Amino acid sequence: MTRKTLCLAIVGCGAMGGALLARWGEALPDAQFLVLEPRDLPLPPAVEHFREAAPFCEALAGADALILAVKPQVLPQVTKSLDLPKDLPVASIAAGVPVQRLQDLLPGPPVTRAMPNLPAALGRGVTALAGAQTAAVEAAFAAVGAVEWMPEAQFDAFTALAGSGPAYVFYLTEVLEKAGARLGLEPALSARLARRTVEGAAALMESRANAAPGALREAVTSAGGTTAAALEVLADGRVEAVFAQALAAAAARSRALNP
Repeated sequence: MTRKTLCLAIVGCGAMGGALLARWGEALPDAQFLVLEPRDLPLPPAVEHFREAAPFCEALAGADALILAVKPQVLPQVTKSLDLPKDLPVASIAAGVPVQRLQDLLPGPPVTRAMPNLPAALGRGVTALAGAQTAAVEAAFAAVGAVEWMPEAQFDAFTALAGSGPAYVFYLTEVLEKAGARLGLEPALSARLARRTVEGAAALMESRANAAPGALREAVTSAGGTTAAALEVLADGRVEAVFAQALAAAAARSRALNP
């Protein structure tokens, strides 16, 4: 296979690994992909598919980075089967596996812990990175959204905000949908309005990246108007405090799951 501008090697093509590969194929059309996956799966044309570790490892001489997209419980077995170039950057998306554990499993190569959130599958995600800062790993995850390098100790907070965050937005949409129906809107209509409102507000916020969310809220809130009346009820209901409690609970759960 002819060498292209970037060569990413990927171990595992499950739900997240497959979603990332699909997005990388779209965002990095000139890249080359080497995939180690024992199952027969439909893969993009640019992918060279390996079912066994030995020939896969032989091909790694031309790779710029290796992405480990396997479940934490099989990570020790997988890494034991790999004979890697000592200078090949490695990033793992295995949930809860810290950098030190990765270094123990893969002594030698520079290792990075990566945590992409769900919208990364659409190129709209954000990925937390900790460990070795290598250009190829950063380029790979920058292709699926924003990249944030942070101390590993902040990964539980990242999980609470960005990892679980999409579910909060989905929940808010549900709440708006139900509230609209209680006001007399036909349920299907209320569902459409809630979804489009959330999607439109997100697009508006993205289009005005230099404006703080609070400033955007104030811009659409007239004194004594309908929006002000609703926001007053939300403030009285301590929504901000409830969200703080919710994120604290998510972070605590993350710490308990990943001691």
